[in-house]
Amino acid sequence: MKKKTRMKHVLASILLFLPLCQGCASLNKEPESPRKLISINEGWQFHKGDVAGAEAFAFSDADWERVDIPHTWNALDGQNGKNDFWTGPSWYRRTIMVDGSDAGREFWVQLDGANLITDVYVNGEHLGTHKGGYAGFRFNCTDQIKVGRENVIAIKVENFGRSKGPYAPISADFTFFGGVYRDVHLLVTDKLAIDADDYGSSGVYLKQTRVSSDSADLEIRCKVINRYDTAHNVTCRTILVDADDKVIEVLTKTMQIFPNGGSYDFVQSMKVKKPHLWNGLADPYLYRAYVQVIADKKIVDMVSQPVGFRFFSMDPDKGFLLNGRPYKLRGVNRHQDRENKGWAISDADMEEDFSLIREMGANTIRVAHYQQDQYWYDLCDKYGMVVWAEIPLVDTVIVSDDFYDNAKQQMRELIRQNYNHPSIVTWSAGNELHIKKPNPLELLTEISEVIKEEDTTRPSTYGSCHGDDSPLNFATDLVAFNKYYGWYSHELVHIGEWLDQWHKNHPDNMVGISEYGAGGNVFHHQENPPKPKGGGEPFMPEEYHCLYHEVYWNAFKSRDYLWGTWIWNMFDFASDHREFGERHGINLKGMVTYDRKIKKDSFFFYKANWTDTPVVHITSRRAMNRSNENVEVKVYSNAESVELLVDGKSIGKQTPSDIMICRWEGLDIADGTPVKATAVKDGATYTDSIVWNR
Repeated sequence: MKKKTRMKHVLASILLFLPLCQGCASLNKEPESPRKLISINEGWQFHKGDVAGAEAFAFSDADWERVDIPHTWNALDGQNGKNDFWTGPSWYRRTIMVDGSDAGREFWVQLDGANLITDVYVNGEHLGTHKGGYAGFRFNCTDQIKVGRENVIAIKVENFGRSKGPYAPISADFTFFGGVYRDVHLLVTDKLAIDADDYGSSGVYLKQTRVSSDSADLEIRCKVINRYDTAHNVTCRTILVDADDKVIEVLTKTMQIFPNGGSYDFVQSMKVKKPHLWNGLADPYLYRAYVQVIADKKIVDMVSQPVGFRFFSMDPDKGFLLNGRPYKLRGVNRHQDRENKGWAISDADMEEDFSLIREMGANTIRVAHYQQDQYWYDLCDKYGMVVWAEIPLVDTVIVSDDFYDNAKQQMRELIRQNYNHPSIVTWSAGNELHIKKPNPLELLTEISEVIKEEDTTRPSTYGSCHGDDSPLNFATDLVAFNKYYGWYSHELVHIGEWLDQWHKNHPDNMVGISEYGAGGNVFHHQENPPKPKGGGEPFMPEEYHCLYHEVYWNAFKSRDYLWGTWIWNMFDFASDHREFGERHGINLKGMVTYDRKIKKDSFFFYKANWTDTPVVHITSRRAMNRSNENVEVKVYSNAESVELLVDGKSIGKQTPSDIMICRWEGLDIADGTPVKATAVKDGATYTDSIVWNR
């Protein structure tokens, strides 16, 4: 009887509030949220440098530069290699009209990213200061906004914060681009709403536990605030739908919330039977949860969030396991900047980056070394990319309450803003902290504790460059190492030896490789290149870039105990102090050039090893002028067989090696002779051809 009563209540709730297709419990369309998120990206006035009184409503900005957001003032000087890029402060101003129909509601200025210290004003009044360059944040401006009139939003940003104190990152091997480089919105909510003042988060937390193919437990948490001057009986309702918008479960809970800032933490729980699991690249299945606030029989607020049911673990011998099965994590690190844009990139830019990563066959991304745009994590959820998420605690630690508190604040922001993304499997407390006075162990340990407080479902990790027995390697649940044997130190072959020695000495500790890579300039070429001298010389041949990755992947491929490996880096990126590889200001370790126009040969090496997409790629193709009579032709291919033809004559067929390489050596190729590789895969023929000059 209770079951029938409950079902009757659920169906009544659905019929009352949800638009359903006739005769089925499915949504016709996504429920509309009463809250508004109004883009105010266009039409800002910008001034590079500080200006007294620029926050005032009546201040004249007529002679300022007009810009649209996302915007950075370092798009060009941050990549030119002169290490003199502008470090602020600078100002943005914009006039907006607020619709009279929104009278009596709550208003928030929301910035999705501004680097590094940001002060926000509305109509001359200071809303607050945000310290940290990578997380989103909001300031309530209800008391400052004038409904039905013009309002001026003024934003002051500086990208080093030298005048206000140091906050992470202090130093790092990448350019700190300044500006309001992600979207800006005006958020409008009812006075009875899910808390928007929660570290810039959605305010909704979906905690999944005891997940299996048979069932999954889902806990829904949110705080509802009542800013009316009267108490309200409030119902929090959660609707879980599958990928076809079929309603899986509806939960409701009603409480009275006191006025004038009273709040209640709603907690609801459901058990989902036979969940369709989020299963990485093969099947990144997503549900969606709609969390609604209802008062006086009216939906006054709603937040929707993705749900991807999955379970995972890391094993010292088997590596990473997804949904109970070994799932070898092989992927890339990614910086967010692009040539001539810096960090002020668009959704289309992110989609192109993601497409290139997917094409190469990666199944995991280390989002280094800082929180990136929410859209990036959405793409990871959608396409099944396993994610390592990290805060910008890099290189240098300063012993001060402000620095410590801010680093922990950035950790809380990262977790709360990204808690519901199923793609994320680990939170990283930092990267390569220098072991000098002060010792960073104390802060690393404290951040690890913050991770445990915020999220009991994911482990903490750290990107280490320290000796094997350094205590920093054991301050987090997991550790991975940044190893550049064969580039900055040691020899290439030492990487496998080191891995086996670590595994032998630390049998109960998981180990991964958070970074490995070498510089590669697509305009530098040398046959049989020697090991570079420390990685800093001006000559960085693409051939050594290939050799490096061939050796490393060969070592990783056979070692199942690695819990994950990440190439440094997917794309060349700006590091304005660099003077290496005849491309000043750019780190050349990417698989793809900074402008995203050239896929380096190593890109196709990984594509051949990591995908089933047919690959046949002749390497050293940009080494157009050859002086050597004994030419080696090397082909990356995942085909069953590859045949090489020189001037139309067959040089023979080969079966690719275990790491998808074919080689023909000692060839005498005359000037202007066409060279062609023909590969057969699954009965189809694929070709690649080039012409070299002698």
